[in-house]
Amino acid sequence: PKTVAKKGMANYSSPDNTLMLSSKIAQKEVDQEYLKPGVDCKELVETFKQKLAKRGAKGTIGLGRQFRIIDDNGSGLIEFGEFKKAIKDYRVGITEGEIRSLFEYFDIDGSGSVNYDELLRQLIGPM
Repeated sequence: PKTVAKKGMANYSSPDNTLMLSSKIAQKEVDQEYLKPGVDCKELVETFKQKLAKRGAKGTIGLGRQFRIIDDNGSGLIEFGEFKKAIKDYRVGITEGEIRSLFEYFDIDGSGSVNYDELLRQLIGPM
């Protein structure tokens, strides 16, 4: 197996870690390349909220309905691919890097997917 080394990062020799590390490095480069300077996540969240509201997500019941629509595979979680598709379907009009940043904003626990509670908390705030 190949060993991957990046400045300030440990060497990994297992194939899974190599792929994961390579993909994270590539994604960071995409994010840095495509994020608009001065655009903060709160602005992206507001745009997303407006698009959700236009689709009937006014309040927690409407938001729950939109969550289930976005969750294509019915897992109860929104994966990045599902989120990206929803952003494009809702015509939010943001870059790939901004989509990634917005997804990571909603993914509070860093699990790589967004559950309904995380989405609700980030859109509405703690109750």
